[in-house]
Amino acid sequence: MIRSNDINIILGSSSERRKILFSILFDKFQIIEPNCLEKNFNDPKKTVLENAKLKMNSIIEYLNSQNNINLSLTWSNYFIVTADTIVYKNNKIYPKPKSKDDAFFILKELNGKKHTVYSGVCLFLKNKYYLFHEKTNVYFNFLSDNLLKNYINTVEPYDAAGAYKIQGAGSTLVKRVDGSITNVIGFPVEKFLKYYNRFICYSKEEVTIVSTTY
Repeated sequence: MIRSNDINIILGSSSERRKILFSILFDKFQIIEPNCLEKNFNDPKKTVLENAKLKMNSIIEYLNSQNNINLSLTWSNYFIVTADTIVYKNNKIYPKPKSKDDAFFILKELNGKKHTVYSGVCLFLKNKYYLFHEKTNVYFNFLSDNLLKNYINTVEPYDAAGAYKIQGAGSTLVKRVDGSITNVIGFPVEKFLKYYNRFICYSKEEVTIVSTTY
């Protein structure tokens, strides 16, 4: 666990999975839920990066509205993190299901096949955005309709893109994961820590820096 005494860490997310992962990473952090409409840009990488940035804008807007705080003046010890995760296959994004029938349709589409999980992460540090993405290939077992329906009855699918949670009973659906499993859970911890170490701990981690001034 990383001690966060010298910096105010804010997780901009309503995701329980991200909250759990952050509680493992940090001894102290604040949660602010973003208030924005996510968009589909027809390109998976652009979709997750733009949505992560939309969420960041929402958090910054909220913070700037509180007690006349202006992050550009007072923010020096703040580190804000937002993220977006999607499940993607054959030019189609699979969102969280809205019903049992919807969950069954999604799982049937993924059943026995490969799909890709994309996450986009936006970091806000010293009045700049830093953006990165991660992608992981996931291969599903081929399961009978009855087994898929039994899984849907666990109610896990309703709060998960692609209608499954790999960290729960949904692991039974998965044959193989090529890449970061935390990315499939909803937040690419391994890559995030490289950026955290580079920017906060001043390590010499090699990272791809994509930034824009706020």
